[in-house]
Amino acid sequence: MTSAKVLLWPESAVVFNSQKERELAFERVRAHSNGAYVGVAFEQYAEGHEEPWAGSRTKNGLAIIHRSQQPGEEVIQYYKQQLVPRESSSTEAAIALTPGVVTESFSKIPSIDPPKIHRLELKHPRHIPAPEWSSPPNFTRSIPLTTSICLDLASPTAFRDLASRPALILAPARTWETTVSLAMWEQAKTRAAELDSMVLWCDGGFTGVSGVGGQGIHEIMQVGGGSWTRTIGVPWPFNERKTVYATGGEWFVLIFLAAVMGGDFAVSYLVHNVGRGGWAVMTGGRLLLNRIPVFQRMIAARRGDGDDLVGAEGNNERQRLLD
Repeated sequence: MTSAKVLLWPESAVVFNSQKERELAFERVRAHSNGAYVGVAFEQYAEGHEEPWAGSRTKNGLAIIHRSQQPGEEVIQYYKQQLVPRESSSTEAAIALTPGVVTESFSKIPSIDPPKIHRLELKHPRHIPAPEWSSPPNFTRSIPLTTSICLDLASPTAFRDLASRPALILAPARTWETTVSLAMWEQAKTRAAELDSMVLWCDGGFTGVSGVGGQGIHEIMQVGGGSWTRTIGVPWPFNERKTVYATGGEWFVLIFLAAVMGGDFAVSYLVHNVGRGGWAVMTGGRLLLNRIPVFQRMIAARRGDGDDLVGAEGNNERQRLLD
């Protein structure tokens, strides 16, 4: 077993036909986890559809398993919300759809529960005495993390309900071609940048890309199946205060639209409903946007000097993988 502290399986890595089968599998994972937190991404037949007959419906979930847990204490943190739809009626749908791809919305059940903050308790390394690592009584460092699954990361409001800032986002995925995986990888990194966090992206697709993004890390670690490891650092003590974007929510999005697109409607709304303060907030919003890399690219593209992410000849991730 690897010495990594966090392990993540790709989306729908295993399928459980019943609750009992799931619990038995979790027990085996717990026995062989070697102290790591294991993110088991699974597909399970919903209640009332316990047998895998034709017409049964499933849901995609993610459980974080650790050897300190007792049977039944597994943290079922998250179930997938955004399913690959049958028709492209939104931006998220457009990202996910390709002709001939079997959709999820027909066979799966979406969740309505938003992601939450959970705690990963890191024990001290062998070469560091416990009192030097953290304070009693546990002498552990509590690292906040959250979860998301594949297409859920295409939504700018995916994490609007989080109570605080996460240090890490666990994001299993399963795409069907490299271009789709690259698009979703960009979405995952964007969500991480909005939260000032990092995302562990694990795509189980045949040509899917996987890696860690955020906090100055952008490299893709692997294309296709297999295992890989990467060591990352988390500041300690960790500042859990939410970013301006994460706190502002839809209001900040409105400011963004007014600042970048110059929409008459949005500007009019700010002037009539906020008055002089609207202009100050809008100006401040644009200054903040210019500090966020993904918004820098969007603003540059509107000005006509942005990069073509699809046809670029530069030495970037998309160009290297598709050549």
